[in-house]
Amino acid sequence: MSAYHISKEKILLEKAIDLGDRLIHCFDSQSKTVPFSDVNLKKKMAKAPSYMPESSLSEVSSVQLEFRDLSYETNDKSYEEKSFATSKHIHDLIQQRKNYLLPMYINPYTGNLMTSTITMGARADSYYEYLYKQYLQTKIEFLLDDYIRSIDAIENRLTSRTKSKLKLLYIGEILNTDQQSIHPKMDHLVCFLSGTLALGYYHEHLQPF
Repeated sequence: MSAYHISKEKILLEKAIDLGDRLIHCFDSQSKTVPFSDVNLKKKMAKAPSYMPESSLSEVSSVQLEFRDLSYETNDKSYEEKSFATSKHIHDLIQQRKNYLLPMYINPYTGNLMTSTITMGARADSYYEYLYKQYLQTKIEFLLDDYIRSIDAIENRLTSRTKSKLKLLYIGEILNTDQQSIHPKMDHLVCFLSGTLALGYYHEHLQPF
């Protein structure tokens, strides 16, 4: 889709439609709102990976921008409706939990969040990134509210400083085995957060930490 917007070459839109029509089968799950993580593009069939039944939070929440864009360009609302149903479902789960920091696994069969590590890194990162970008794309208020509250929770529950003289700020994790402490692990994928905070600051929605 990005290449199509830059070049306006019709063939690229046609390829995006073909790919979208194959990927959309990830939503052929029992829950209908939480997609499977694995899709056989040739057979147009989706499933959970062989080593686990769950999908990653980042997998299910980082297709919405592209599918919505595909709906805009094709006037076919099904891409947006199916993918955004996942975002609305996660929002409903947040309202039930009253917790804006989410575990990194979600079950496509039941639609439930699974008890697991809370992290800004691998398997969760894109949820927070796309949350704000979806708001910029749609101006739907609950997306902005969930984003602001999640950033507040990150600052209050996941940030700490190293014990060295430099006292460096880092974003840690909350392990399933220790819900009260910050585990001092910050993998490289957490680097997205600085750009997301800068984007929010640019649009005057949040100050950086």
